[in-house]
Amino acid sequence: MKDFVNKAVFYCSGYNNVYFGRVVEQKMRNDWLWVCVEWEPNTSDLTPWHKVANVGIVDKKKMLKTLKNL
Repeated sequence: MKDFVNKAVFYCSGYNNVYFGRVVEQKMRNDWLWVCVEWEPNTSDLTPWHKVANVGIVDKKKMLKTLKNL
């Protein structure tokens, strides 16, 4: 099992919302890997637990390069 603890992640919701956070815990539930995310800023409308398939891992260098080229 891959370790996602301390990885920066993002989650998209709707058309206009992108949330960023850091994985603080992970566990297996019914053959799915779930991660507990501490969202920044602390967002009350998001639950902390998500399937790892529903969040993206932030690649800071790639993201900054992409934003710079816009």
